[in-house]
Amino acid sequence: MIQWPLTGNSSERPDEAEGRDEEWILRAISSGNVRRVRDLLLVGETEKKELSPEELADSVKSLSEKGKIKLRAVPPSFDNFTRFLLASSWSWAFWLLVGSTLLMVATVYGLPEAMPWLGIRWLATGAFLLFAPGFGLVQVLFVSESELGVIERITFSVGLSLVLVSGVGLLLVFSPSGIRLDNIVLSLGGLNLFFALVYASKQYSHLRRPRKILS
Repeated sequence: MIQWPLTGNSSERPDEAEGRDEEWILRAISSGNVRRVRDLLLVGETEKKELSPEELADSVKSLSEKGKIKLRAVPPSFDNFTRFLLASSWSWAFWLLVGSTLLMVATVYGLPEAMPWLGIRWLATGAFLLFAPGFGLVQVLFVSESELGVIERITFSVGLSLVLVSGVGLLLVFSPSGIRLDNIVLSLGGLNLFFALVYASKQYSHLRRPRKILS
């Protein structure tokens, strides 16, 4: 997949690219009709560009190395939701959320309340509370990796985790059962699993969405 605008100065015009081949390639990408390298072949045929597939691939590679375009792997076609979940390279965030939740539950109820296990329990649950809920919400809000960078995702995850944990704690204070360990684990664990399922559903739909190609 080809992404535009690209790294560098977003105000850069395609006609400033070096070489006629690179010029029309950048112009085609900036039009928004090109998402895959093979789409450029259709553009080349339409504009009667005498450029072989090998030469076109070399030009695209050169533009990528110069930082003028950004190449992305085209996601595979998933037949069903289960196949998507089993493709960990695309559903890794889902498994990270589920795994962190299960790890939190295991450390809370599985480790003895004695040192050094108690310290491990504090560290594991603390890391979960500081990152996991916010990360789940960030993944739900920003499914595509191009929408938010890694640093921004980590920053937002920590900030939103603090907000979510505080909000859940406040709700439990005014609930009939009050704040108890079981209520906290159930509430935050359930919230995290909910975010995981919503994210997986949105990611699956996003990957299955038809890509815009040339008519």
